[in-house]
Amino acid sequence: MNTDRFRLGALVTHPEWGPGKIVDVHGDLLRVYFRDLLEETRGEAVKRISLGSGFLALAEVRSDPWLDYLPPLKGERLALSRARWTIGQAIENFRRLYPLGFNDPGYLGGKRGGEQHQKRRAHELYLSTLGDGQGQQLLSAGEVGAVAKRSLAVVGAVNLLSPLEQMALRNGLKEKDAAREFFDALFDLLAAPRLERVRFGRYIEALQSLPAKEGKARVATWPILTILPFLANPVCFMFLKPEVTRRAAETLAFDLRYESRLNWPTYERLLIMSRLLMEDLRPLGAADWIDVQTFIWITERKASGAGKK
Repeated sequence: MNTDRFRLGALVTHPEWGPGKIVDVHGDLLRVYFRDLLEETRGEAVKRISLGSGFLALAEVRSDPWLDYLPPLKGERLALSRARWTIGQAIENFRRLYPLGFNDPGYLGGKRGGEQHQKRRAHELYLSTLGDGQGQQLLSAGEVGAVAKRSLAVVGAVNLLSPLEQMALRNGLKEKDAAREFFDALFDLLAAPRLERVRFGRYIEALQSLPAKEGKARVATWPILTILPFLANPVCFMFLKPEVTRRAAETLAFDLRYESRLNWPTYERLLIMSRLLMEDLRPLGAADWIDVQTFIWITERKASGAGKK
């Protein structure tokens, strides 16, 4: 066996445990994380294996959607605070709640409930009041207050922001010049043919320039930053609720590289995780990232032990 090929980061396969990634090397002793190995307790998916055992083989591929974004190793195991789930386990838990997947009547809901009805309604409100260039036309005509009013109505149609966050955004948009810069950056971001780091950076700066009352909630937070792009175009933009998203990413052993400071690398990782999830959720009827965001929320809730029947 050519041991030089079994280096740190190499993808391997095991006849019983399936695809894996070498996460530590000490001579002929390897530690390998196995993607599909179920865990009862934290850390069981990382196994110590001697090269002399003959069980490992190099994978035929050099990249794997989930193995490429593992959290770093901490001691003997991945730096996770809980036992992780495979994507298959997360989907199984989702299907227990909604046997028909994203087409389940309980998921689709209606005016009185349903996981995604509220978000769809807010998306439709954005399209009808600000979409198709309406927001930019109002802004060009100097109607900053009208744009702010419509935007706040969209945000208020869904419970993604806390009351304090909604108040912080409302207060921040009262300053006309700062609000104009914010909406100009927002519409520029939404109009781009593809999501760009430079435009996203400008949008961050515009949000950070909105005034915040001393002693009140900050306006420059991830939920406030991401809610309007998400509701405007949930095919391209994802919503980031820090605690829920971080814990769901950890449950799925995905390195989100989260920072509370608004930044492109964290958001880019969120988009990558969302694309990976969409690939696995599309067969269940997932249409866009409204569905993916709801799946993230349900995954975190189930992993935390809440909402179990």
